[in-house]
Amino acid sequence: MITPSPLVWLLWWCPLVMNCGTSGAVYLVGQDGKGSSSNVMVTTLTQMVETQLEGCHLALATTDTYSTLFSQFVRNVAENEQTAAAVLEGRTLPLTTHINTTMTYLQLQHLSGLWREGQASCQVLILDFTREDIQVMIRVVERIALWMRPETRVIFVGGRETVATLLLHHALRNTRHALHIVTNTNPTQLHKLGAVVYRRCHYCSQGEAGMEVLGRWNVSAAAIPSQPMLFTEDPENYKGHKFRLVEKNYFPYTSSMRVTQEPATQLIHQDSLGTRIITAMAHSLNFTYVVHEPVDGQWGAEVDGQWNGMVRTLLLEDADVCLDLTVAPKRASVIQFAGAYIDESVVFLTNKPRPLPEYLSLVRPFTWEVWLVVVVSIVVWGVSVWLLLKVWPQALGGRVLDLKSALFYSLGIILEDPPLLPPNNPTGQMLVGWWLAGCLVITSMYRSLLISHLVVQGKTPVINTMPELVERPGYSWGTARVDGMLMTILGTSTDPVKKRLHEEMQVVTIEDGIRRVLDEDFAYFYSTYYMRILVATRYTDPSGYTPIHISTSRVNLYSGNSFSFRPGAPFFHRFSLARQRLLEAGLINYWMDDVINTRTREARRMDNGNGKESDTNQAISVSNVGFNSLEGIEGQVVLGLQHLQGAFITLLLGNGLGCLAFIIEQIH
Repeated sequence: MITPSPLVWLLWWCPLVMNCGTSGAVYLVGQDGKGSSSNVMVTTLTQMVETQLEGCHLALATTDTYSTLFSQFVRNVAENEQTAAAVLEGRTLPLTTHINTTMTYLQLQHLSGLWREGQASCQVLILDFTREDIQVMIRVVERIALWMRPETRVIFVGGRETVATLLLHHALRNTRHALHIVTNTNPTQLHKLGAVVYRRCHYCSQGEAGMEVLGRWNVSAAAIPSQPMLFTEDPENYKGHKFRLVEKNYFPYTSSMRVTQEPATQLIHQDSLGTRIITAMAHSLNFTYVVHEPVDGQWGAEVDGQWNGMVRTLLLEDADVCLDLTVAPKRASVIQFAGAYIDESVVFLTNKPRPLPEYLSLVRPFTWEVWLVVVVSIVVWGVSVWLLLKVWPQALGGRVLDLKSALFYSLGIILEDPPLLPPNNPTGQMLVGWWLAGCLVITSMYRSLLISHLVVQGKTPVINTMPELVERPGYSWGTARVDGMLMTILGTSTDPVKKRLHEEMQVVTIEDGIRRVLDEDFAYFYSTYYMRILVATRYTDPSGYTPIHISTSRVNLYSGNSFSFRPGAPFFHRFSLARQRLLEAGLINYWMDDVINTRTREARRMDNGNGKESDTNQAISVSNVGFNSLEGIEGQVVLGLQHLQGAFITLLLGNGLGCLAFIIEQIH
C-alpha cells in the first residue's frame, strides 16, 4: 500500500474542512471515527482508479461518520498527482437543501468547487453506504443534482439487494455512466472473484432504462489487463426508445399536421428538412419518436424571468429534443444546443427593377456629369473663339463673330451641322479643327451608347443591401412579427442603418406585405427559405418570370438553427455526432434545396391539375408593375415607336420653341 504524505495525514485527521486547490490535493470533509472496510473493495476501487480513471477528480460520499473503506482508499490514491479526492459525510446534508439554492454548507461548497476544477478530465462520485442508510444516499444523489451533470461518473459501493433501487433511480436519469460494485460474500472465493460490477443502461430494456452485469473485477494483479471496460462510449443502438420531440410548424425547416385542435397536441410529420434529418437519424440509431407542439405555441423567450414556448417545454423535461430552434445566447444558458446545421437568415423582397422612362432615352447614354462637361465645353469653346476674334481682329484678320454666332457655331459642330463659312484665319481654323476632333469622339460614343440603351432596356437600380434600401427615397418596409429575432437584432444593433430599419419597421401580414411590394415602393423582410418557396409557387409564371426581387444580402439570425436538448440529456453527444455526419456529407443543404423544389413542383402541379388559374397568375395580374407584357420585359423586342418617344418629344419641343421665338420676333 502506498504511504501517504504527511500533508495527507494532516488533512485526514483534521476535524474541520480543509481545501487545497492544486491538482493532486486531497479534499476531506467529515469527522474522524472508527470502522472497517473490505480489503477486496479497497483494492478494486484502487485498481479502477489507476487503470481507468486516471486524471479524474474523485468525490467520495459515505453514510458513516468515519469510513474505513475510504480511509484506506484515500491513502492509496493520495500520492497520485493526477487524482484529487474529497470525502463527504452523507448525513450532514439536510433534506431542505437544494443544489440551486445558496449553498451555506461547506460540504456542498467544496464538492461544487472540486467539480469546477478546470484541469480535471473527468469527475467521479463514489458512494459508500449500508442497506439501512440507502435513503440517505439517495438524498445525496438528489441534492447534488446529478441530472445536470451527465458526464459525472457515479460508482456505488454496497450490497447486492440495493443494486436495482439505486441504479434505476430517477435521479440518475441523465447519468451516462453509473456503476454498482458488489463484493463476493463467499470467503473461499473472495480473492479470486473480486467484485461484480453492475451498470445502468439507459435503453437496454426494450428501449427503456435497465441494468446489466458488466463483468467481474478480479483483484489479481495478473488479471488487470483483462478487466472489463467500465466506461464505454454512448450507444449507437437505442433499441426502439421513444424520444419526445417538440416543434412548431415552420416550413421548410419543419412541417407537421395537427392531430387535434387542443394545445400541445400531437403532430404528424410532413416532408421538411427536419423530418428528413430525424428520419435518417432514427433509422441509423434505431429509435422512434413522437412529436408535440408547445403548450403556448411559442418559440421560447424569457418573460418576467420565466421561459415560455419550446424552451420551457425542454426545461420542464416534457420533451427531449427540439428539432429547430434559433441559437441565442440567453437560450444557450438554460438548454443545450448542438452546432448549427442550417443558417437562419432573413431577406427582403422588393419590386423587380422596372424599365426606365423611354422619354429619357436620349439623355440616358451619358451620366449627368458627362452632360455637364459637354455643355461647359460648348460654351467655353464658343466664348474662346469669340474673344480671340474680337480682341485681336486686326492682328488675326478675317471675319469677326459675335458671341451668339460663336456659341451657335460651337453647338452646330457637335450636332454635325456647322455653318458654311468657318473662320478664314489660321488661329480660328486651328480651334475649329481641334473642336471637330473632340466632337467626333463625343458623338461616336453617344451613338454607340444610344444604340445599346435602345437594344438593352435600362432598368431602375436593384436593391440588394440594407443601406441601399434606407437610402432609396420613398421606400418603406415591414415584417410579419415585432417580437421575432430579426427585431431583436435590429433593435440591439449600434449600426445607424439597422437602427433606422428597426424604428420604421411596420408589422404587416405576409399576404399584405407582398401585395404592397408589387404595388408600391415597399420592402418586406422574412425568412430566406420560406420566401424562396412562396415566390416560386405563387408569384412566378410558367415561363419562370417573377416581378419580385429577393435581396442577395441576408440578415443572419445569430449562428443559425440547431437541435436543442433538455438539460443534461445523455444522448446529446450521439445526436450531435449524427447531425455532424449529415452536415459533412452535404445532405442537409441538398435536402433543403430538394424540399423547396419538391414543394414548388407540387404546388404548380396542383394548380394545373385543378384547372384553376394559379395564384401565381392572379398575383401577377393584380400587380401593376408598369409593363405592357411579360414577354417584353426579359425577351427580345422589336424597336418600336415607344422606344423613340424621346426623340419625337425633343423634336416637338424644338419646333415649339422655334415657333415661340418666331412669334416673339414678329411681335417685337
